[in-house]
Amino acid sequence: MISESLSAVTFTPASGGCTVSTGLWIGPFTGRSFTQASDVDVDHMVPLKNAHDSGGWAWSAQKKKEYANNLSNVQHLVAVDDGSNQAKGARGPEEWMPPLAAYWCQYAADWIEVKNVWGLSATVVEWTALQSMLTTCPGGAPVTTPSPVSVTPTSTPSVSPIVDAASYPIGIRTGKPIPFDPFGSDQNCGDFASWAQAQDFYEAAGEGDPHGLDGNSDGVACQSLPGAP
Repeated sequence: MISESLSAVTFTPASGGCTVSTGLWIGPFTGRSFTQASDVDVDHMVPLKNAHDSGGWAWSAQKKKEYANNLSNVQHLVAVDDGSNQAKGARGPEEWMPPLAAYWCQYAADWIEVKNVWGLSATVVEWTALQSMLTTCPGGAPVTTPSPVSVTPTSTPSVSPIVDAASYPIGIRTGKPIPFDPFGSDQNCGDFASWAQAQDFYEAAGEGDPHGLDGNSDGVACQSLPGAP
């Protein structure tokens, strides 16, 4: 949020300089500008669930955490308007493209770049959609053509990993193992039976809210769930 703001940011009172309140962001998916941090989400260019399904399922917990919070690649995490982020969800370019067609070239190139860096595959329909988006680049091709990712008929692994839920962290509110892998595929508020479950999961996933559970960036996840403060 701070690095992508085009003006100096301010912070919410009593946040100790941790929660951004205002700044200036241009949402690349729409081209619209925003000054309130509550209107902006930090989006994974390749969503966590897509990364999980296309090879990330085999990663260690540490590598999943590195992917979720990676800041070394400017294409990896993007500040976008929250409405577009929610519309995109975990969908790939075969199911969702940014409303701003002028961004399609960059979107496809960045998507391919992230998948190449992390050794992730793409489905046939996903790759077809990416190739179609690349035709919108000036001259019909990007200035630097990204190397093609490994294209597979499906992104679902032939052998699913065995996940021991008991090895997940213990939630401080429920006293039970967190119901999902905090560094695994995308989860949303509807996946949790209570706010306590969602908040434990949100905190275990670490900084950056990789699952997008805290819409207003106040440190409280899934405020619509039963038991939320």
